[in-house]
Amino acid sequence: MYSWEGEIKMKKIILIALVLVHLLSVSCFAGDGSLNIPSYVKSPEDVARWFSHDFKYQLMIPKTPQTPEEMLSSKGGDCDDFAALASEALKRMGISSSVVAIMLNDWEFAHAVCIWKEKDGTYSFISNQEIRRTGENTMDGAIKKFYPAAKKILVNFDRLQQRKYIS
Repeated sequence: MYSWEGEIKMKKIILIALVLVHLLSVSCFAGDGSLNIPSYVKSPEDVARWFSHDFKYQLMIPKTPQTPEEMLSSKGGDCDDFAALASEALKRMGISSSVVAIMLNDWEFAHAVCIWKEKDGTYSFISNQEIRRTGENTMDGAIKKFYPAAKKILVNFDRLQQRKYIS
C-alpha cells in the first residue's frame, strides 16, 4: 500500500542527508588562497554586506552542493552555500567559526548558518545574507534566540572528530 507520508518523510531525510554531505564536503576544503574575496571584506559585517550586495539567495531543490569557489562564480546559493563561504571568509580574517545545521521543529527542515564566538564571549552568526549578534554566551542559546523551534543543532562539520549534538 502506497503512503504519501512515507514518501514525504523519505524526501525530508534525503534533503537533510544532502545538506549534511555538503557540509562535510566543504569541511574538507583546505582553502589554498585562491578564493577571490574582495579586499574590503575585513569584518563579519563586511561579509554580510558583501553577500547582500553581490549574491542572490536561491533555494536549490534538488540540492546541488557548491564549493565556495562555485558560489563565487554563480553569485548565488542557499543557506549551506552562504554558511560555507562565510566560514571561509572569516577564517581568512583569523576568526574561527563553525558551519552548523539547525533542525527546525515546525518545518522539519535543516537550515545552515556560520557561527563564531566573539571576543566578549557571546555568539554571533551569519544566516544567508544577515548577521545576527545574539548577546548569548552559549551556541545553543544563540541559535534558539533566533530559531526557537530548533530541535537539534549539528555542530562542527569542519572537525568531524569533534562533531556533537545539542538538543
